[in-house]
Amino acid sequence: MSYRIYRFGDTQLIPDYEASQDIGTGTARIESVDGPRGGAFDSLGTEQAFRGGFGVKCSGIMIAASASALKVAFDALRAELGKRDKLWRKDDAGLLQWVWARLVSVDVTRKVQNQRHLEMDLSFYVYSPLWNGVVHGTQRFDTGLLFDNGLYFDHNEVYALSAAKTTVVLANGGNSVQRGFEFAITPKVSAITALKIEVAGKTSLSWVGTVAVNTQLVFDFGAMGISNNGANAYSGLTINADHKIDDWAQLTAGSTSFDVTRTGGSASSELAVSYYDGWI
Repeated sequence: MSYRIYRFGDTQLIPDYEASQDIGTGTARIESVDGPRGGAFDSLGTEQAFRGGFGVKCSGIMIAASASALKVAFDALRAELGKRDKLWRKDDAGLLQWVWARLVSVDVTRKVQNQRHLEMDLSFYVYSPLWNGVVHGTQRFDTGLLFDNGLYFDHNEVYALSAAKTTVVLANGGNSVQRGFEFAITPKVSAITALKIEVAGKTSLSWVGTVAVNTQLVFDFGAMGISNNGANAYSGLTINADHKIDDWAQLTAGSTSFDVTRTGGSASSELAVSYYDGWI
């Protein structure tokens, strides 16, 4: 299965007649120090090296029904120059994935006699570490687009914290580690005064504070931030001695089991999750 670069932003389709597109991975960011007697020290150890920003080039022909229609389409494309928006790709099954990117250049060669088509090269710069695939925790339209390309329905992937310690298994259907995801904990009946989040051999985080009934304590694992009813609550966090990774937590490709231990609250307290499948 392969991909084609499909759209930039909400409406700007990428010209795909006789198209040639860069669908490579970009370059992994290596952190090493050369040794004085040869060889090098790999500062990442066993961690997977991730790419930084990278370029994507799309070549194709824009076609229109008339010279005037071609001008309208070309003007609209050029107006996107320099903008930052979602760049979408589509796999052979029609499923969409996206990254944050910026349109860097629109290079066009025109043969004067060609009145209804233009040959062009589009260059994008990608900022996201992964292509974001299937979304977990928000409702989607059948096309794979969210309301207004960014507004969400209420969470629909919610787990009851039915025991003092509850195990939640999350599936990442992509092929790479997803670091950008959120947990939102909502106490029911009584306040939650402490939480512990664990993944065996990797994550061990503790938080102490008061989360009032029907408010939310949100862990943003990608940004390494915590909010309690909208207010910064990072000061309540402890990274425990048995925490093993540089990130707070990771969703590896496949399934990851989280143990969530609460103090207070009730069996109807809830954990809502939000994340995308992560693809290289």
